[in-house]
Amino acid sequence: MSTATHRSLSIDEFVDHFENAIKENQSLESRLAKALDEIETLRAQLQPDTRLKSLLALKEKLIRDEFEMKYRDLQVQVKQMRTQYTRQVEEMKAQMKGQLSTCICHGAGLR
Repeated sequence: MSTATHRSLSIDEFVDHFENAIKENQSLESRLAKALDEIETLRAQLQPDTRLKSLLALKEKLIRDEFEMKYRDLQVQVKQMRTQYTRQVEEMKAQMKGQLSTCICHGAGLR
């Protein structure tokens, strides 16, 4: 009889341990599910930041490209204006030279 009682306690202990293990497993599953939900929530919160960063980077690139294009356009305009003004100055010099050659003061040495 003591052997049967000993077995009965052993089975009872086993059942207690098994029930505790099941409860612990359920608790861990519940905690894992909550943690996974939190991870998904955090990922969802981070995604807009990632999208925002990529949008800002794209906008920055577009602004930089636009600036570079305007800068090149201005360089071309400056070069054209320099060429135009140089040509106009040369034309004026030629006109002045032609006018000075027919000036009365030039012939008299009064330059």
